[in-house]
Amino acid sequence: MTAVTPPQASEFAPPHANPAAVARCANCDTPLTGHFCSNCGAPRLDERPLTVHRFGHEIVAEFASVDSQTMATVRSLLRKPGELTAAFVSGRTRQFLSPIRVYLLAFGFAMLVGSTWRAADPYDVNRIARQVTANPSIAADRATYARLGHKLAVRAKMTDAQFLDHTSQVWTRVTTSPWVHLLDPLIVAAMLAVILRKRKRSYAAHVVYGLHLLAYNILLSIVTTAMHTYALAAGSQLLNGLISLLHWVAIGAYFYFGTRRLYEPRERWLGLKTFVFVLGAQVAMMVVPIVAMCLAVLPVIL
Repeated sequence: MTAVTPPQASEFAPPHANPAAVARCANCDTPLTGHFCSNCGAPRLDERPLTVHRFGHEIVAEFASVDSQTMATVRSLLRKPGELTAAFVSGRTRQFLSPIRVYLLAFGFAMLVGSTWRAADPYDVNRIARQVTANPSIAADRATYARLGHKLAVRAKMTDAQFLDHTSQVWTRVTTSPWVHLLDPLIVAAMLAVILRKRKRSYAAHVVYGLHLLAYNILLSIVTTAMHTYALAAGSQLLNGLISLLHWVAIGAYFYFGTRRLYEPRERWLGLKTFVFVLGAQVAMMVVPIVAMCLAVLPVIL
């Protein structure tokens, strides 16, 4: 009688039972038994290959999937000045997006708009220089500026026009740099600490308020920049100036009502503090770009 050899376990094992053949999660290295990882939930890479179509689909989904928290944050930012800051400082951190995320989303949205539609820069160096040259009422100042510009151009071994073009390009690059504008909340917070020092708030609280103020300013700038583009195309300097005035009046109103909501309805000297804030904000937000521009131009003229 011939002995029957028992079958090996490997003969009945499915092909994927081989440890070397089992797919593993690319994120946590857990063996995959289905379409998604049982440990972290990530999809199988072999079923969702990295393609341009997938990448574009995820970008659209990211912008389209606006949840209730995002919508509540946007409504509060635009309609109720100071509410986001008051909620975050009081510990209600789940109702709205975090301050830094609000600021970065506003900044990213502005960058997206700017990349798809090139608006006219109301502070273009070349345009301002042409206006100064064409204005007969400031002939003495024009001559002084021309001599200074010529000296700098000679030191940079450029013609006057080349040096002006270089300066304009550096200014545009600096004022549109995200790294430069990321420092704005720290500078504005320092100014808020001075203006509202009697409220005895921490510097971190002023940074939060500064982030929300600047997020509003960024969204407002998208609208006013479009208006500036129309005014410059029409050649109306009066309209261009009125738009700038409207922008800073809106910022002042936002600060006024936001500060009332944050502290008390009858904040003493709030009107004067609002005026100081508007003036100080214009200076504060130009400090870093001017310093960065000087550092960028300095090597050329030295």
